[in-house]
Amino acid sequence: MAKDSFFVRGLNQVFTSSAVGQVEIDLGAFVNASDGTIVRIHNVAFQFPNPDVTPAASQTDWTRVALSTQSGSTVADMADKSYIAGAICLYSSGDGANEYTTITDRVDASPDIFTNGYLVAVDSLYLQVQNTNSGTALIAATDVSCLIEMSVEKMTKGSAMALALSQQ
Repeated sequence: MAKDSFFVRGLNQVFTSSAVGQVEIDLGAFVNASDGTIVRIHNVAFQFPNPDVTPAASQTDWTRVALSTQSGSTVADMADKSYIAGAICLYSSGDGANEYTTITDRVDASPDIFTNGYLVAVDSLYLQVQNTNSGTALIAATDVSCLIEMSVEKMTKGSAMALALSQQ
């Protein structure tokens, strides 16, 4: 754990829709452009619960999540300059199963623990979530949570250059 770090949490509840759901995580209490205060993200973790749905036999569904510095109508990926971290959870039912028999989650981008931290100088982060389905039932009421470890620091010439290079 980083020195003087703290944790910020986000929750995004997506209902029966394949549209992207997005919630804002307010960093305004920590980031202040006028005095040069920024945050350094050290770690991001995502949590996917067991979905509340009865799938068809041999059905595969997924839930994608991303943490981003910008609002968007799609879930950000690594090609997007606002992308910080992401994950995907795959749900599969077996032949004749009326429940998901395999649930696999994975980090979409490594690392999710940043060796030197990920600098952020924006007032808000966005937790973006999208569900999909391949069978008869869409994943419903999926609460995707994130836990972000960060610390506050003053911007230096080096951190200003790092922010400029990351194009936030």
